[in-house]
Amino acid sequence: MEPNQQSSILGKEVIQEARERKSDHIHLAIQSQTSVREMDHRFYYEPMISAFPTETQEPITLAGKIMKVPVWVSSMTGGHTLSGFINRNLARACNEFGMGMGLGSCRMLLSDDTFFEDFNVRSLIGDEQPLFANLGIAQIEEVVEKTKIDMDLHLKELGEAAAIGLGFPDVHPKLHKLIGRLNYRTSYGQNVLDHTKEVAHIAEYMAAELGADQRLARRAGLFHDIGKAIDREVEGTHIEIGMELLKRFGEKDNVIHAMSCHHGDYEPKTVEAMLITAADALSAARPGARREMLETYVKRLEALEAIANSYKGVQKSFAMQAGREIRIMVDAGQVNDDQAFWIAKDVTKRIESEMQYPGQIKVTVMRETRAVEYAR
Repeated sequence: MEPNQQSSILGKEVIQEARERKSDHIHLAIQSQTSVREMDHRFYYEPMISAFPTETQEPITLAGKIMKVPVWVSSMTGGHTLSGFINRNLARACNEFGMGMGLGSCRMLLSDDTFFEDFNVRSLIGDEQPLFANLGIAQIEEVVEKTKIDMDLHLKELGEAAAIGLGFPDVHPKLHKLIGRLNYRTSYGQNVLDHTKEVAHIAEYMAAELGADQRLARRAGLFHDIGKAIDREVEGTHIEIGMELLKRFGEKDNVIHAMSCHHGDYEPKTVEAMLITAADALSAARPGARREMLETYVKRLEALEAIANSYKGVQKSFAMQAGREIRIMVDAGQVNDDQAFWIAKDVTKRIESEMQYPGQIKVTVMRETRAVEYAR
């Protein structure tokens, strides 16, 4: 949100009331005599003559910052023209004598950015002295809630624009937000929403050449990675999650089937399903699309196989599907069925604790018993 376009969270009337209250605070502190409920009070100010550093005084460190003297000028207010003038002068004094400074509640900044200059004293106090401020938890929660609402609207707009841009104004409104979330998800540095659009167009072009259903190919391309919008929040692969989402929001079976096959989890039964697989691979493999170096990719596959091969009774292991699956062959004479199950569980735990990887890795342990005789 641009500063000059920032809308007030608290409202103009509340901000004006806050300005007046801040003005009262300042004048109460400056005036030597004031009246509260028909009672006169007089304030006396005396200098802290012992606050200045001496030759033998050791500086103290607080939060990585150095204070030459253990004095803290704290709870300075904002929201009034005079308060900014006072804060800047106090900051200069703190810088000169090596004191710390604490700003009071900065919640006004959340409602009106014109208050910023009242608290903008870091350059005056210097980098060495500590400077703290505080925000009320209620104000933080209010801003977080407002930001969530704004972000939801932004994601829906992104998703709707992507769907309509591909020629699908009939996409369920609840899928718009999920499509929009793909704009903030990457796969090896490739923006997933951009990748989704590429897959949709590539699949459509190939379908046109082959005489297949162009609209089906384009729609399946749009949805092929929809599960990545929430795969960090729910269990399952992004394909399984995507299939469930599309069923819930009324997508047709042929669309769901076409998007479900692009990682080999399901056998493609239509031309469009095979085209989505090809388009996904082309978009990911084109030069510059993804950041991952070949060396990093190979090391991840080697690390997967090394974990699997470290177990007694393992004959061979194969990292498959670009590291999304590891298949482990065990010796039936050394490993029984129960042990095969626990090897799978243990390998899974080690992968989770020792490796970094996107999505989910499937671990399959295979134990085979063969009986062979020869007739002579």
